[in-house]
Amino acid sequence: MKSLGSTITAYSIVFFMQLMFVACNSGVNSMVEDYNDNFNASKTSITKIVSITDEDFSESNMLSLRYTLAAYDTLCLLAPNDGKKYQWTAVMTDGRNFDSTKPQTLDLGSTQQLTVYVPNSKLAQWSKYDLTLTVYDAAGTKYTDTAVLVVY
Repeated sequence: MKSLGSTITAYSIVFFMQLMFVACNSGVNSMVEDYNDNFNASKTSITKIVSITDEDFSESNMLSLRYTLAAYDTLCLLAPNDGKKYQWTAVMTDGRNFDSTKPQTLDLGSTQQLTVYVPNSKLAQWSKYDLTLTVYDAAGTKYTDTAVLVVY
């Protein structure tokens, strides 16, 4: 005769296994994908490519408010379409070698896309910058937006 304890244990194991099969309707791959999605910024989708000629265009929305980079990161940003001229600059506002009497302005590029690999740039680690994007249209109208750029 089996003891009551071993019968309860057997039923508990069977119940637990059934619960696992019912609760986990996903495979291992989908669970890993769900986990990794928490770290991927690629989930955002652009439904419309922004242009300076759009009726609802606002120059204050060309950049996000803040970008934070590690010393080994790459910053990749895209300015709005239909600009005749583009200019990306960074002015140090705090950090290593900061001298408020001699503002350090870095020219980061003059193309629509900005790609900066921090180790190969002049951006200093443990520093804060004002990142400015300036776009000119064919008529010479100037559009400017500024964001905070932190390199740690």
